[in-house]
Amino acid sequence: MEPKFQNSFIPKRPVVSGQGSSIPTRRKQASFFGVIVTLVFLIMLAAVGGVFGYTKYLESDISVKKDALNVAVGDVNLEEIHALLVADTQLKSAASLLQGHLMPTRFFEHLEDLTLHSIQFTDFSYTAYPGKNAHIQMSGTSNSYSSLALQSDVFAQDDQVVSALFSSFDLSDTGRVTFEVDMEINNTLTSYIQ
Repeated sequence: MEPKFQNSFIPKRPVVSGQGSSIPTRRKQASFFGVIVTLVFLIMLAAVGGVFGYTKYLESDISVKKDALNVAVGDVNLEEIHALLVADTQLKSAASLLQGHLMPTRFFEHLEDLTLHSIQFTDFSYTAYPGKNAHIQMSGTSNSYSSLALQSDVFAQDDQVVSALFSSFDLSDTGRVTFEVDMEINNTLTSYIQ
């Protein structure tokens, strides 16, 4: 008898172990690296979903705000805006005029408070510009040189008088002392606003 050769290596029947069951398949265990990769993948999916959702929210919010802006622009009254602009220009012009307006009344009241009873001013001129100290030139008479020295001290002690220079001393025919004074006063005494 001729030996039978098997010409195929593929078994015709299932291979069974000694207990009568199939060969157990090898169970794969999850590696640490695989768990990390899976977690990172899930986190990335959640982040992409969040960015997508936030983008849709922003687009919706922009659309709502554009609609609200269009409604607000439609409600604007151009005539009213023009009237407000004209009023604003007028108010700015008035403020500018008041800023540059000079009012020497306060200076005269202050000079009255500072002047001694023995002093008389006979001539007065002043030069004042908005925002700058005023320059005053006065001529006057006094009972004596000591009254004149006392008046000079009063001017020197006053905060509003920047400088006071007495000059041109002389005796008049009536025996009174004549003088001239050049003063610089603080601009707050001549400014309308302050």
